[in-house]
Amino acid sequence: MVNRVELEIGGGGVAVIRLGSPDGMNSLGIAEIARLIEIVDRVAGDDAIRALVLSGEENFSAGTDFQQSMLHRLDPEAGGLAYRFLTDQKTVCDRIRGLRIPTLSLVRGLCAGSALGIAAAADFLITDTTTRIRLPEVKVGLIPGNGATWFLPRRMGPAVAKYYGLTAAPMSGKQAVALGLALPGRGSGAFGKDRPPLRVREGQSGLPGGHFRRPGAGRGARGSLRAGITGLDAIGLGPGGVADRVPHRHVRPGRSL
Repeated sequence: MVNRVELEIGGGGVAVIRLGSPDGMNSLGIAEIARLIEIVDRVAGDDAIRALVLSGEENFSAGTDFQQSMLHRLDPEAGGLAYRFLTDQKTVCDRIRGLRIPTLSLVRGLCAGSALGIAAAADFLITDTTTRIRLPEVKVGLIPGNGATWFLPRRMGPAVAKYYGLTAAPMSGKQAVALGLALPGRGSGAFGKDRPPLRVREGQSGLPGGHFRRPGAGRGARGSLRAGITGLDAIGLGPGGVADRVPHRHVRPGRSL
């Protein structure tokens, strides 16, 4: 059975890609990743969409469907599906990073393994008090996948990245914010109360969390974060929320929104 990967387009040109499944874990298999690529490509081709939100429901995603992946690896007639799946996961992340609009991952509940790579591909990764981030691959003899060995050291520092990547220790939403991996969402309690607010406006430099845009990406009206997130009130992340709480240490000079 294929889990849900749905596109919702709301007011203000805000598109939401929502993951869902009957068991609430939103695991990612071949079909789900293929659907994600299809939807992100649709978003890229729609000039009416001004911002993209990636979200789950109670959980963001438990990551790769390991049972399906291992069956494909052991099946001599699978035709390399397991390795195509790994390539497609990278394609999803590359397509999200390549979008010329602001992107935001709303990570509630569990976000594990390859799902963290997808969430971190967005410009902003938002956590709250329910967030539980895990990199469980080491428990089955694998290294963290989907770009984790690249983006974690750059956003959290190599020592912290090694700790979480080699121990599979859980990371809370509050810890993710403190370590530089995430930003606090509305309703995150004390996450950001001691952090000086910074309003991100059109033309202001800086992207959070060590992300890098391609030359020319995100310029002009389509690149205005505030214009893009005006319609996020419906999911509790409107003005006065995310854009007003980007901490100073996430801003890198010379990078244009």
